[in-house]
Amino acid sequence: MLKTTIGEVYHCKVDCRFHCIYMIRDEDVIMYVGQSVDIQKRLQAHIGFDRVGEVICYSLPQSLGWTMELYSLNDCDALLNDCYLDVDSAEFDIIVHFKPCLNELYNRDKPILPERYYDSKKIVNAGIRQSEW
Repeated sequence: MLKTTIGEVYHCKVDCRFHCIYMIRDEDVIMYVGQSVDIQKRLQAHIGFDRVGEVICYSLPQSLGWTMELYSLNDCDALLNDCYLDVDSAEFDIIVHFKPCLNELYNRDKPILPERYYDSKKIVNAGIRQSEW
């Protein structure tokens, strides 16, 4: 498992090539679990596209320091004490086990995102351009 930050992944400062599952967390709040063959491009695709990106943008600049845990299939084996042959099964079990706030799929009993991560009266990313990250 590689433990890094959103900022380091976004700015391509870490080598993500050997990892296929990622978890985004802010200390004890697990935000999202996803999979990708290119985690850096996937993180960049979240920005301005979905709820994950919205929460990251709203929480700038603090969110750049949030933890991203990157897992290979072997890492997933150790994480959940199982043997995974495919990424879909590993992602499914990690979502079911950790119940991230922003995952909809496979996550009926997910916790509510804490209020500190949103404010309906503010515009997401107000005054900050993506080029300024």
